[in-house]
Amino acid sequence: MNYYFHLFIKIYLNIGAVWCELLRRFCFKSIFSTAVGKLYLPSSHISKPIFRTLMNGNYEASERELLLKHISPADKVVELGSGIGFLANEYCKQSNQQHIAIEASPKFCELIKQNTKQYSNLRIINGIASIKSEPMTFNIYKDFWVSSLLELHLEHDLQLVEQVQIPTVNLDSLIKEHQTTLLICDIEGGEVELFQDFQLDVNKIILELHWGMIGFEAATQIITTLLERGYRISGCPDIFIAIRE
Repeated sequence: MNYYFHLFIKIYLNIGAVWCELLRRFCFKSIFSTAVGKLYLPSSHISKPIFRTLMNGNYEASERELLLKHISPADKVVELGSGIGFLANEYCKQSNQQHIAIEASPKFCELIKQNTKQYSNLRIINGIASIKSEPMTFNIYKDFWVSSLLELHLEHDLQLVEQVQIPTVNLDSLIKEHQTTLLICDIEGGEVELFQDFQLDVNKIILELHWGMIGFEAATQIITTLLERGYRISGCPDIFIAIRE
């Protein structure tokens, strides 16, 4: 009986994967109904994993859950790695304060602008958080959610779309100027330099920690740094919130 049950599950999952791929190839779906509303993503930016995640409703679900649980109407947000503007729709709605979305990809800055056009309390910056003054090389991949400062295509089977020079942003200065209370960070391995170079003087940090990209030692050092700075951490090992009372 167990054999037939597992066979049924395997067939069911395979049919689901085939159906998603047919939809992706032939329907050219570009408007997705998500937990934060309808979002636009052109078919040229959609790989198989991204399409499936958008279709099954799992796109940034854990980050959104943490955000909804911990954001207050008085919070001022700075988000690093804003992608298509998914979380921006949520924090712009939950707090009428002014917020800042920082995204390294110029094309996705345009997407964020389109996907958040109903909100007037969002400033979008095309930039990379760094203490360096000169522009930095940013690697954009077909799977846009792994686009990174790291040259991941040299070690992994990733399709590199282009490399672009992006201006830098002094994050500590921006946090102080903006009076930021909540930092959201999903920058595909760039978090190592972030915690080495910046003090990040905010009360709350929602962080996606990329263990596979940066390695165990670097990831545990980031957690140690947060604890040493007086934060308490809750969530799961790769997506969590750090709160300083």
